[in-house]
Amino acid sequence: MVDKVHYQAAAAEVADGDIDQALWIKVNADMPEAADIAKQAKYIQLRAQELSIENAKGHAKGLWSRIWPWLLYVLASYVAAVILGLSLPGRIGDESSAILMLVLLAIPFIRMALRRLT
Repeated sequence: MVDKVHYQAAAAEVADGDIDQALWIKVNADMPEAADIAKQAKYIQLRAQELSIENAKGHAKGLWSRIWPWLLYVLASYVAAVILGLSLPGRIGDESSAILMLVLLAIPFIRMALRRLT
């Protein structure tokens, strides 16, 4: 979704003369007979769409950078539990005990991560 912020940024770029030449050439090719003001409006519309897409890509990368440390922690907890052979009395097999220990260790961190994401 293209927000007002993207339109404002695109309009500011035009006002400052900071124009993406390739996009401006595309607008001129699509609208050769149009007035300059119409070309500027079309340019702002297309540039706002580009900014929106760039912002969405950046947000996805930012989300991953916040999640991967938690995933790494969970994996490291599991490996440590398996290596240390943590087991609880009355549980079947070491692997299920290690998974239980992992879950118990990870719950506070998962809750913290979810609070940060919201």
